Amino acid sequence: MQRSQRITFEMPRSQGPKQSQDPDYLYNTMLFEIYANWEFVVELMTKFQRGDLKQVDPMEKDWLNFIMQNKIEIHKYGEDSDTFVEEHFKNKKA
Repeated sequence: MQRSQRITFEMPRSQGPKQSQDPDYLYNTMLFEIYANWEFVVELMTKFQRGDLKQVDPMEKDWLNFIMQNKIEIHKYGEDSDTFVEEHFKNKKA
């Protein structure tokens, strides 16, 4: 996947700053970015684990940090990105 093909999610302005500071919202937003760029992220993690990753851009760095901080084993899911989201999505309980 080329860098220009990556998909990102940003908070609409109408939702205001309160929601943008919600840790679950921020977590899930990053989760959906990884989901939307699944093949690229799997390849990124493969390169990282092999030690072949020489340079990353800020978005890739955010993805790597998120995956490592949350101890997510991307390769455990293979091509099954749906299960990845189902297992990691933080759902607020009413």
